[in-house]
Amino acid sequence: MSYFRYKIQKMLREDKKIVKWKHIQGSNGNFHQLSPESRLEIAQKLAEKMGAYVLEELGEGGWGVVYRIRGTAGSSPDMALKVSMLPGEPMGYTRTRRRKRQIAQKDPNLASILPEIGEIVNILYDYKSNEQFAGKRARVYGISMELLEPLPDRVREQLFGLQYDPEAEDRRGFKSKEAESEWTTNLSDPEILLPALRDIYSYFADRNPELYVKFEKEVLNLNPPTSYRNYSEWLGEIKSLAKTFGVKNSIAHSQLHNLKDRLKVPQHPESGPEYFRDPAYPTKEKELPMVHDFYEKLKDLKNYGLLFWDTKGDNTMMRPSTKEIVVADVGLFQNVEKDKVNENNGRPELKRWRSMAGLK
Repeated sequence: MSYFRYKIQKMLREDKKIVKWKHIQGSNGNFHQLSPESRLEIAQKLAEKMGAYVLEELGEGGWGVVYRIRGTAGSSPDMALKVSMLPGEPMGYTRTRRRKRQIAQKDPNLASILPEIGEIVNILYDYKSNEQFAGKRARVYGISMELLEPLPDRVREQLFGLQYDPEAEDRRGFKSKEAESEWTTNLSDPEILLPALRDIYSYFADRNPELYVKFEKEVLNLNPPTSYRNYSEWLGEIKSLAKTFGVKNSIAHSQLHNLKDRLKVPQHPESGPEYFRDPAYPTKEKELPMVHDFYEKLKDLKNYGLLFWDTKGDNTMMRPSTKEIVVADVGLFQNVEKDKVNENNGRPELKRWRSMAGLK
């Protein structure tokens, strides 16, 4: 058992009224599910333990809420305060803070990918009478760190594709809107489309060549798809057209949905760890140098015993002073040296994390 895990379990045993995390998880008692008044009350108490006070709420995630805080002395810059009930968060941030100091001594450039982490404190919160665990208590953790700013849209897009674009649910896997447009354009290119259709409807083409040529012309007269969203609609129109020409082969109709596989859609970005790769047709646009640099740094963390995880568009940000990309949320980072995996130790999830991070 790690030292940090031991300390947390010891704290949880000190008070029998403390609700265990497994009971809080997924219930209405989790921190970000509390009322705004209760959350602010907790954040203020945590900030006070750091000699600061809360200015405003910056945002929330699945496990906690982030605030802007300011020291009461007023001499130091504002900081971010992450508040969470997840016991693993203080362990992950403490581990990363220690590793960052070690990395900075040998490779300051690599260390810049990690946030500057300040004090880590905790308090006991007494649930109110109208809350899920009335009469019980919960330990809440406060983690202070440097203030970061959101990534520029283009950088975020190149790093994570469009899966975090709320208006792009049907563009998952594409690096950018340009990538999506190029994919649909190429897919409806006659040089790609017609050979694929001939393979799918080969029985029709061989049995009635003249009628099949008319079918091809009708397909080319259809409005081509302009996005992945209406790609399925376009396939439906082709299928309906084939039926009007007398094609009743259900197998051929089902194969039509595999038309997109005729167009090579390589993984992107090739330089990134597997965790970041999604099907995304690459455009002529070159990868930004800072994006490539970020991927290389993430992979290099393993050389210092640190395994990244949960690194996504919502918690990867930019340092305003240097314009460096920084992983803002390191609560789930793993210690590679202590969490070694073999095939029989019953930890397949961590084994998958290691593989995705480029570890053997």
